[in-house]
Amino acid sequence: MGACVAALLLISACSEENASTPEMVVLDEATAEAVVDFTNDDIDNIVLNNMAAILKGGRGEANGTENFNSYWGRDTCAEVTHDEDAQTITINFGEGCTSGDDITRSGAITINYTDRRNVAGAVITTTFENYFVNGNQVEGTRVLENISDGTSNQRAFRVTVTGGQITFEDGTTRTFQGTRTRTHTLEETSRELTVTVTGSRSGTNREGTAFSMEITSPLVFTYSCRQVGVRVAVSGNRELTRDGATLGIDYGDGTCDNEVTITSSDGSTEVVQVRNRRRRG
Repeated sequence: MGACVAALLLISACSEENASTPEMVVLDEATAEAVVDFTNDDIDNIVLNNMAAILKGGRGEANGTENFNSYWGRDTCAEVTHDEDAQTITINFGEGCTSGDDITRSGAITINYTDRRNVAGAVITTTFENYFVNGNQVEGTRVLENISDGTSNQRAFRVTVTGGQITFEDGTTRTFQGTRTRTHTLEETSRELTVTVTGSRSGTNREGTAFSMEITSPLVFTYSCRQVGVRVAVSGNRELTRDGATLGIDYGDGTCDNEVTITSSDGSTEVVQVRNRRRRG
């Protein structure tokens, strides 16, 4: 079972026979959730990066791009257009291109905004047109609201997703909706950028079964760990529930690694490496 678990967390698939067992069904939930996590994070940072880059003519707190814009390079191959009158930004990856982060995207992202990203109360709405990330199609509407409290070294954003859906390369889908809060903190001494995520979501999995996910302790991502190839949170916990079975995922103690500890509903645990977020049929 260990080899199959590792394969699942690499976003590869075991046989249909193995995937139908209760243990593998629960672990496959973790796999799909990892894809949703990566996609959500990717979109948030593309949106915030473009709001910073295109609207950098602002002044003071409304601008503030130098300290809170460390996630460059995700859309370097895209054609970006900005309609200032309509307050709209379009990021077009065309038929498909690979940016500096070695991820292939295609289609277009449209951003509508009410104000600069760092203005408290600003609302940024994102929609998609035939948009794919590493072969997985992304749909839905995302509303990002700046809920910062004025703390000089922090920005906080509430992200609400409605009609969310990811269609995997094998044709299966995962639908989701939910709300989460992302708090960006710049450590004043080390200049480390940390993103803390809380919230929950629910939807239907690739088998059409309802599921729910709750972050039970904040997920923490650090820019320095991402720079050395860490693609998951470095600490925090979440729970996934479906059909009465609960899967716990523990992201560790802050160490820069791709290890997570999976706890199944029977109490058994296993430490696995998450090396890739692509799913192949």
